[in-house]
Amino acid sequence: MTGGNGNTAYGAGTNQPNSQYYNGQNYQQNPYYVNSASIPPAAAPKKKSKKMIWIPIVSVVLVAAIAVGIYFLVSKKTHDPQEVISTAMANTFAAERTETATGWLQSQNLSTLAQGDSYQVNSDITIDKLSGSLADDISMLEGIGITSSAALDMNAARYAGSGSILYNGTSYIDYEIYAYDDYMAIACPSLFEGYLEFKTSSFGMDFNNSPLAEALDTQLDPTLAFQFFELFSTAQEAETEVPREFQEFFDSIRYEEGDKKDLQVNGKNQTCQGYRIVVPHESLEDLLHYFCEYMGELGTPVDYAEIAPILPREDFVMNVYVDNKGRMARFSFSLPIEAAQTELNCQIDFTGLGDNPADHVTGSFTLNVDGYSYGLSFESTTNTSDAVTTQNTTISVDVSGISVANATYVSTFDTQTKTAHADLSVSAMYTSILSMNMDYSYTDIVPGERFTLNIDDMTFDIAGELTVGLSGSTTISKLSGPVSEPSGTKYDLFTMTEDDFTTLTSEIYHNIIEGPIGSLIMEYYQLDDYLPYGETDW
Repeated sequence: MTGGNGNTAYGAGTNQPNSQYYNGQNYQQNPYYVNSASIPPAAAPKKKSKKMIWIPIVSVVLVAAIAVGIYFLVSKKTHDPQEVISTAMANTFAAERTETATGWLQSQNLSTLAQGDSYQVNSDITIDKLSGSLADDISMLEGIGITSSAALDMNAARYAGSGSILYNGTSYIDYEIYAYDDYMAIACPSLFEGYLEFKTSSFGMDFNNSPLAEALDTQLDPTLAFQFFELFSTAQEAETEVPREFQEFFDSIRYEEGDKKDLQVNGKNQTCQGYRIVVPHESLEDLLHYFCEYMGELGTPVDYAEIAPILPREDFVMNVYVDNKGRMARFSFSLPIEAAQTELNCQIDFTGLGDNPADHVTGSFTLNVDGYSYGLSFESTTNTSDAVTTQNTTISVDVSGISVANATYVSTFDTQTKTAHADLSVSAMYTSILSMNMDYSYTDIVPGERFTLNIDDMTFDIAGELTVGLSGSTTISKLSGPVSEPSGTKYDLFTMTEDDFTTLTSEIYHNIIEGPIGSLIMEYYQLDDYLPYGETDW
């Protein structure tokens, strides 16, 4: 089994592997080797109904959805003041996007690999180490690796994928999948020669009329069927299709010129022009009605009267302040929900120096619920010195002024060597919950053609109880040849007789017992100690 650009199947009637490559090129698989601080007591909270508890949560989700929708909407508008807001948003993050795409990966066309019609992905990952008090129960996982490859040709409607599970460098089980619209083939070269094939457009009907259904005394829904590549096209359509109710909602939003405010911009005070994004109260009601109806169609009814309190009584207004260079300096809003005794406040400031205001971003979200305050604040800074870019982000969560959780993320990237390092730490009530550090790099970069992400070391520590170390790599590249089906004996899944299944299962059983899986089981459970006279033939 080759986990790179090709498959290894087995020729009919022989135990010798035949190499069949997805793209017509040779590929060499990468080898596997294989104390808490005192917290002042808070006042006992008042008893609230379950409805009052989740109303603030739903309100936060609704606001987030509206904000995201507005961002994508204004990015397509071309008349004032939508144009001003759209341009300000684009200008604020333009330098950061350019630096990430061309500075780090040296390829502004790299995204075309994921959006193109034909590409291939080869990946491998290995668990290098396990330690800690929780590692004893899963110690057998140390040394396990997974390698996989996939080749996709949308123009020819062909897909081929393969994978293998390794232990200390030895492959124990593998698979191959080949598919086009109306057909799938599945192989497992380590267990049997050839592959099983079947049609997908009439799967349920073919199964019901097969010897397999009779042997299993089972029937499937006769309409069970699918077209393999329709799964891709349907997903793409779902991503781009906007329901009429959402479009009407976004069309109802008004964009107005607002007040002016003195803000900190580029290290000094500046008078910034404000703009208002106004979401009509009636439109929010219509959107909520649509949500309730949609959930009902999914079989999960939601009572509009119960969640209507999440809506504000007035129009919902968001403010955007723009500096004299046409960049966003502040985004803010206040959302009172009187019926739920809730108020959500948000303020995000972009105060980076030079031409990139996103180099320094601070923000806070405050949720006041029935006399209690829940806050989330963050700060993100980006600094570049010579070829090294460093990003530092901190997040803090508090309840009524008492810190309950903190997270810190620091990353560095050298644009010359294409090497990077990242650290993440998460704590709650002054106790470490999770930490992660990773060393990685990009190699084999050809703009718009291919690149490889190498994870030299990724280590997770979970509350000091379990440490897991991983390494591996992923290569994404354009497909350089046709996608080919596996070789070997064909077994039509729905015409196979009982004798065919007996022959196949006997072959699988023999290969398990005599292969690496059998040896591993014998060694792990020390079965030799229980076999008479040292017999090892199962």
